Amino acid sequence: MIWASKAAVDKIGAAYPTTWEELNALAPKFLEAGIIPLAHGGQAWQEAYMLEAFAAGVGGPTSTAKP
Repeated sequence: MIWASKAAVDKIGAAYPTTWEELNALAPKFLEAGIIPLAHGGQAWQEAYMLEAFAAGVGGPTSTAKP
């Protein structure tokens, strides 16, 4: 699960992304609007959580990616 800003998605006039591929495709539009497309608070648990979410989102629930 990844949280996204509805206001940011609305600002670029896009549909809310539901996959990593969709978020990646929107990244240039976010940058053009002055919005950082992907960020977190810099804490270790957040980095681990993002890696797990990315691995599951791209590789599927049987992904073997490890931090």
